[in-house]
Amino acid sequence: MSPTPTPMPRWLVERLDAAGYIDAQMGASRKARALSCPRCGEPLLRALDADVCALTVDADPYPLAPESEALAALMEIPTFELSWRGDHYELDRRDQWRMRGRPASKPGVQILAAHRCGQARLPGRTPGGHRTVHSPAAYPDEPPF
Repeated sequence: MSPTPTPMPRWLVERLDAAGYIDAQMGASRKARALSCPRCGEPLLRALDADVCALTVDADPYPLAPESEALAALMEIPTFELSWRGDHYELDRRDQWRMRGRPASKPGVQILAAHRCGQARLPGRTPGGHRTVHSPAAYPDEPPF
């Protein structure tokens, strides 16, 4: 049985928060963390979206199909690239330069959409690279507009 970890000292949390390495209020760091949405209970990944000037973001943990990133852009839904960094995953905000340089259709590029409570998921990518269609039960009765 492993010993329970001791919490970080308050001064260290304040210093890391001030330097932008963590978001102490939201419980986010550069490392993506899996948790459940406190409002809707759906699974999500929470992390800071950049090394500098980062924001705390929540993303659905389902990779998008390549055409879904274009649909997300049209719907003004932020997207993030999920990247493995040796011992953890990170979320990087996608902008026009990242979309052009590392397109969603490129093998190994995993794109996630921002989490939106109660909204239907955009079509996703299966491990084989094919599009998935979600059951009608996953879609809300009322449109989001």
